[in-house]
Amino acid sequence: GLDPGVGFYVDGVYFARPAAATLDFIDIERIEVLRGPQGTLFGKNTTSGAFNITTRKPGFNPGANFEVSYGNYGYIQAKASITGALTKKLAGRISFSGTQRNGLVENIRTGKYTNDINNLGFHGQLLFKPSVNTSIVLSADNSRQRPDGYAQVVAGVVTTKRPGYRQFDSIIAALNYQLPSRNAFDRTIDHDVPWNSGKDLGGVSLNIEQKIGAGTFTSTTAWRYWDWDPSNDRDFTGLQALAKSQNPAKHRNWSQEVRYAGQLSSRLSGVVGVFYIDQEVKIN
Repeated sequence: GLDPGVGFYVDGVYFARPAAATLDFIDIERIEVLRGPQGTLFGKNTTSGAFNITTRKPGFNPGANFEVSYGNYGYIQAKASITGALTKKLAGRISFSGTQRNGLVENIRTGKYTNDINNLGFHGQLLFKPSVNTSIVLSADNSRQRPDGYAQVVAGVVTTKRPGYRQFDSIIAALNYQLPSRNAFDRTIDHDVPWNSGKDLGGVSLNIEQKIGAGTFTSTTAWRYWDWDPSNDRDFTGLQALAKSQNPAKHRNWSQEVRYAGQLSSRLSGVVGVFYIDQEVKIN
């Protein structure tokens, strides 16, 4: 939920929270991993560096691609994309992705397997090219995640410096309780609170690039959102030590960047710009 020390950018748009970047990306053209600090070229939280992701843009030539992946535990992921010209100066691209996987940890209390994956997402783009020197891209994306997770298993019990009657084994013995397993690789739990990590995230952006003289003027306007609806069993046992832990969060942010980059002379190039962001996080 905090601002990261590494900036995360997708098509020039800053993702203001690490959790707001946990989605199945579609149509990736390239990923740049830039060691920090990157404050010269990136204007927000790039002390330790930046991830700069560029997606494939709409094309005026028709094209389509489909990708499917299979794995164990019923894992399946499918991605599809189609692009082409809508008019002589307008092209579009629309992409979809879906990921599913069965749970990995058995909850013997509910008879269900938790820590599964259930993601759906789309990404749509419109490219307007009124001239050779002008490019305008309108982009929108949305991701819906409804995993039953993420539960944690007991990896072991240690002895502390507390009195014997306050040791974990003494406490659960007095309550007539036993852990379902002390071997983490059994992947067995008996939690009495549902594990959820529902998320809806996405946004809209408008990117304008105009070649002026020996350089390029760029304007990037973006609005993004992230809604988080968690439910956790924070005592990690079948006991009612902590009945329920949850802190639903809603995040909204506007950002605007304007910059000019170009060759000022045969020996000098430069970048000048302004970055603005307004963000709000509400946590219950």
